[in-house]
Amino acid sequence: MDLLDEFRRYAGECRKMANQARTSSDQELWQGIAVRWEEQCVELMKSETVAAHHHTSAHQHRKSPHPPWLHH
Repeated sequence: MDLLDEFRRYAGECRKMANQARTSSDQELWQGIAVRWEEQCVELMKSETVAAHHHTSAHQHRKSPHPPWLHH
């Protein structure tokens, strides 16, 4: 299981706990924790997107030390 799936699972579990909570303050607490897990998902997706873009850009801008016709 990757980290995004794990964070989503945690958020879902927190939402279940919120639905089962007996008091409104407990419901709000669990909802708040679920939101924080979801925010972590968004941040992780952003960082993975930036890392992938950086990796792709680095490969595109790197010049081969040999001319293209030299490759076999």
